[in-house]
Amino acid sequence: MLEDLLSYPEFKDRVEKVMPGSMLFWEGDQSQDLYILVSGRLDVLKGEAGIGQIVERGAVFGEMSMLLGQKRTASVKAVEKSEIIRIPKEELPEFLKKFPQVMQATSRLLAKRLDEASKALQGLKEFVDQLPDAVVVSDSTGKVITINNAAVKLYGQTWSELRLSPVKSLYKEPSEFSRYTEQIRESGIPAEKVFAMEHPETGLRYVSISTSLLKDSRNRFQGFLSLARDITNARVREDRFRKLLYWLVPTFLILTLSVGGWLYFKPSFGPRLPITDLRQKELRNQLAKDFFLLRSLVKPFFRNPSAKEMNTLFKDFFQVQDKDTGFYEGVVILDPDKKVLYAFCAGTGKPSPEMVGTTYGHLAFKGANDSLHKVLTLYRRGKMHPKGYKGLELAFEVREKEKLLGWLVFQMKSKLLKEEFGVSEGELLRYRFEERL
Repeated sequence: MLEDLLSYPEFKDRVEKVMPGSMLFWEGDQSQDLYILVSGRLDVLKGEAGIGQIVERGAVFGEMSMLLGQKRTASVKAVEKSEIIRIPKEELPEFLKKFPQVMQATSRLLAKRLDEASKALQGLKEFVDQLPDAVVVSDSTGKVITINNAAVKLYGQTWSELRLSPVKSLYKEPSEFSRYTEQIRESGIPAEKVFAMEHPETGLRYVSISTSLLKDSRNRFQGFLSLARDITNARVREDRFRKLLYWLVPTFLILTLSVGGWLYFKPSFGPRLPITDLRQKELRNQLAKDFFLLRSLVKPFFRNPSAKEMNTLFKDFFQVQDKDTGFYEGVVILDPDKKVLYAFCAGTGKPSPEMVGTTYGHLAFKGANDSLHKVLTLYRRGKMHPKGYKGLELAFEVREKEKLLGWLVFQMKSKLLKEEFGVSEGELLRYRFEERL
């Protein structure tokens, strides 16, 4: 095509030379001129990022603004010394009549780009549909413009039902959702929050939503991208655990005071036990209570690991314990092969992700074969002991009927056990815990 056009003197006179680094037009410009590359190499930019190059002799570019009458959607910059032909907007009608082959070349170019875009979009949709989280994209007014298959399942509505509907209408408190998205828009920082919704089939559900802004290459706000996940089961377990703690703590205090009072004021009922024996029984009873409580709450983790749920569980668990008198340094969850799946530090009140993936396989799990627990001796390092110190840990089996799911390990404060309870490795090995069905 280009060779035919250049055979016309009037067309050949339109050839312009462009030096390296020169901008032919900028993204957002109002110009709607049409361009043809004669020679050289040009970069296509979105913002400061390169998204393509124009190198083919006779390539037509700038056609989108010409056809749609819109601003430039990208910038074009010369990479090396180049030659181009520019046809001003006002001359285009007459020019295209005289040289229809330019319009034909433009049509072929648009058809090719449309085909490539369709394939790319289809591939992207297939990828997004494979994601386990619901994906919801909304425009700047908060209306749904696209979703994936997980979103259809989560909200119980089809794409045709959700299309262009306000995202806030999906939740029981739409005004609260509006404030949530407005805060994200003002701060520009992605945020996560839990909202309640009414599923048409399963009723009340709790959904954790993480939302971020969508912006164009010039940092202009275009809409929101939200990832949502059903956390109803985790929320129910959290509520049960909090209720359990609500009753467990005062009950334990009353029981402790009652037993202590009885032992102090009723010595005639029998010989008074040594204080160390009472303290050791107190320790053993508390270990049993904590293990049987946590065992039921961590079993779902082995089937569907969720660090977020465990973070909430152990944060609540350690909050009810005194940091100075509590006898746990942390908790570790192991798989059947004794590989660390999760760890939480009581001192920091945070998980210990650096332990995940390490193994306890090299340690001796001491104890009787029929015992529910095993005693581990190992050396740890800490701020107060940079060279290491001897630590004690208690590992309890977690089973589902006869199947071993893994281990729940309590990291003990060795010094406190010795000084406050008179307990060392030998006493821990002699402990017996009766199975509770």
